[in-house]
Amino acid sequence: QAADLDGSHRADPERLAADLAVLRDHGYLALALPVRFGGAGLNLAEVACAQRQLAARAPAAAWAVNAHHAWVGAAADALASGDVTDPGPGWVLGQAARGRIFPSYGAGGDLETPHVIPPATEGSPLLAGMYAWGLALVGMTSYAIARRMFELAVARAERAGLSLDRWPVAEASLRLDDMRGRLDEVIGSWRRRVAAGGGLTTMDPGRLGLIREFTVRHVAADGAERVAGLAAVIADGTVAAARA
Repeated sequence: QAADLDGSHRADPERLAADLAVLRDHGYLALALPVRFGGAGLNLAEVACAQRQLAARAPAAAWAVNAHHAWVGAAADALASGDVTDPGPGWVLGQAARGRIFPSYGAGGDLETPHVIPPATEGSPLLAGMYAWGLALVGMTSYAIARRMFELAVARAERAGLSLDRWPVAEASLRLDDMRGRLDEVIGSWRRRVAAGGGLTTMDPGRLGLIREFTVRHVAADGAERVAGLAAVIADGTVAAARA
């Protein structure tokens, strides 16, 4: 179960391929693509919400499409910022509109696409957006899987007649709340920068946005792994094992 949290777990190839086909057929891979390119035009907060729901039901599929959403969403934000000096955003959106799927974190082969990184200028809005979208979506996927494990553990404990008035339940709840709060803060910060226009480069002087994005990603990964351990304790009631 811990492997699910860091993205190293690989689902059955046939099932993953089937899940990805369903997502593609229902337009899920075009969620972040602007409407004028034929997509849904969702922003980072909205795509993160969709990924949170997907990860709770099909973790491997969520991991597989994180980077695709990140590249497309970053390109949409870069284009919206008015920066036309970098050809990368237009190229990404054009390719996505033609059905191209960008490689995912650790699962590019599952998407049947070669690893070619979209063209981008160092320190450009496209790369800044890729960090913001990519780290936020990966963090949200970890959070969603951990929350689902917690919910299943609580349900099992209830069926077994175990008390939920125990420290593992409280700690898991607090960690999940902290993870979600930090993720929402980073996502909201990026959305405000996009809405303000400009100021999206990775080298923005005096800003700590990129550091916060990496920090929250690690907080989500560490928190999710801890919640996974607590979920096992909650489900079987072995409190002593968690203290060891």
